[in-house]
Amino acid sequence: MHSTRGHIVNRSANYRQQGVSLIEVLVSTVIIAIALLGLMSLQITSLKTNQSAYARSQANVLAYDILESMRVNSPASQYFNAGSVNGSCVAFNQADATPNCTASQMSEDDTFRWRQKIARELTQGDGLVCRSDLVGDVAGTPDCEADNSDFPVVVYIWWADNRNGDLLQISLSGEV
Repeated sequence: MHSTRGHIVNRSANYRQQGVSLIEVLVSTVIIAIALLGLMSLQITSLKTNQSAYARSQANVLAYDILESMRVNSPASQYFNAGSVNGSCVAFNQADATPNCTASQMSEDDTFRWRQKIARELTQGDGLVCRSDLVGDVAGTPDCEADNSDFPVVVYIWWADNRNGDLLQISLSGEV
């Protein structure tokens, strides 16, 4: 230290930092990169969860769709294990509003078209309508009882979940 006109001056104070060092820039870049990776991971998780919720909503809509078809075209037992043939039944002739197909043909057509919608809307999706006690059901292999049983009518829809690839299933029973 030395004195200049009565003031004590510290020589180290004369050397002021003129900018940031390369180390400081590197550390701040790493911190920002980690934060951005965390945000990206959060966004991916959010997208997967939204897709899964959308698939579950679609499955519910499709389950109610076939239940409504069954209410219109009863008896419900015609819909059990139906849909193995190509749906080509037209419910009414537009010229004179007369039915062009029987109730059995209509149930085959409804079920065929319903299963096609499931396959389009849900990844590896499929569906089945039967009577069940809902005991022992496993996703993809529902436990159906005899068609003449007193158990409720149940609509099963299963699909592969996009979050982890697991097979999910909804089981919806309803009055028909």
